[in-house]
Amino acid sequence: MIIDKGNSKFNFPFRIGCTSYVFPGDIVFNANIVSHYFDDIELVFFQSHDACNFPDDKTIANLCDVAKQFSITYTVHFPIDKKAGATNESERSGFVKQVKDLITITRNLDPFAYILHFEGVHRNALAVEKKLWYKQILKTSEEIESFVGNNRYKISVENLDYPYSWHADIVEKFGFSYCIDVGHLMLYKEDVDAVAKEILHKTRVLHVHGVHQGKDHISLKNSNIQLVSSILNVSISQFTGVATIETFSERDTFESLEMMKELWLK
Repeated sequence: MIIDKGNSKFNFPFRIGCTSYVFPGDIVFNANIVSHYFDDIELVFFQSHDACNFPDDKTIANLCDVAKQFSITYTVHFPIDKKAGATNESERSGFVKQVKDLITITRNLDPFAYILHFEGVHRNALAVEKKLWYKQILKTSEEIESFVGNNRYKISVENLDYPYSWHADIVEKFGFSYCIDVGHLMLYKEDVDAVAKEILHKTRVLHVHGVHQGKDHISLKNSNIQLVSSILNVSISQFTGVATIETFSERDTFESLEMMKELWLK
């Protein structure tokens, strides 16, 4: 399924990225392969009671070597094992600790962005639930902002299953940026072009993946190609950040890359 190396590193106006879990294997194994074809790698981290993939010093050193060799960048996706907007204060503070730990651990990678989820609410939440969630993500944002200082713009808040407008004032207040997940917008039938017109200029990262019959993070080949084509040629025609193909298999990732190339050239 891997594309011939002669076709690698297509020159989109933005940096094209993929995840660190395209092939079976660890982060360094994946980075050494996908760096031939992509400009950025989204490092997906998790930390739960029974599993953790936070990198050690050797892993960071190896990733730095890959970045230098292939002129790539990294985005760091914070764990979602704990919720940033959890009503349980212990869980919320535990999430903040994870964020601070990862920022410290990955500092030498000089990440292009850090992907932040404001988990803890859903689009059908009651007003009282939304209010409590907002209070919690406000505290979380204050603690993260005070920790990252001048790099606050690298904190990219991703839209989930609720309207991005619910966290827009927090992004503005703390000088964060946006991560527009195009797949999520498609999944929840939101107006992609309208969202792009409103916040693309403050967006650092795009997540692109296919959506079909309620399932996302699949190949773009299995998605609404007309809509994907519109997104590529209209919505992000002026985008110069990182557009990550957020899929987690070789087939889905490289099929999506081929689709993006074909649609962009049309």
